[in-house]
Amino acid sequence: MRQPVVDPVHDDERSFRGRVLNSVSGNDVEIEQSAVRDLHGDDVEIEQSALAVARAHRFDIRGSTAGLLIGRHVHARDVNTLLLLTPSLRGSVRTVIDLRTAFAFGLGIVLGRRLLRLLRLH
Repeated sequence: MRQPVVDPVHDDERSFRGRVLNSVSGNDVEIEQSAVRDLHGDDVEIEQSALAVARAHRFDIRGSTAGLLIGRHVHARDVNTLLLLTPSLRGSVRTVIDLRTAFAFGLGIVLGRRLLRLLRLH
């Protein structure tokens, strides 16, 4: 049975299981076997879920997939992300782009542009 997309949810403590959610924010958030487009919280626990964009102070995430994951402290197990931004990571995460890779891409673009300008001048 399909669950309808839920309107934005804002509260101090939220727990969801088997839901499709548009937007969730709160202090303590628990998501299990759900899909969330936009998540913002302080202390977030996620299990077997899909996230488009997730921002939190502390993540505990297991067996999930995220497009963009931004957190101060991330504890992960079997997680796939497109882009991960965190200063503190514990666990196993497979990322397409992490902070170091993003920095390297940015630096490569800047250096490549300068090299092209130098080659055009001569």
